[in-house]
Amino acid sequence: MAHDSKRPKAETSPKAKNLGGRPKKARTDQGLKDAIEAAGSLGVLAAIAGVTTGAVSIWERVPQKAVDAISARLQISKHRLRPDLYDEANQPITKQ
Repeated sequence: MAHDSKRPKAETSPKAKNLGGRPKKARTDQGLKDAIEAAGSLGVLAAIAGVTTGAVSIWERVPQKAVDAISARLQISKHRLRPDLYDEANQPITKQ
């Protein structure tokens, strides 16, 4: 079928052209924010934690199983990463 040059082009808003993919998810957990900032990117943090970048992108907070690796590699206290699981001395909080 021949191209119809008389057909009007679809209009897009200027904002739509500048999105560049999905918008960044607002992160509310300070420990996760600190880990991402210290690692420099989600990809680096994912490599440290042994998961995919996609997995890190959906974290709402640092998972318990990733705390040890992230803490050791990035020199961030376990308490800072997960204050609900570790006390200020980086000892696990035990439920009684």
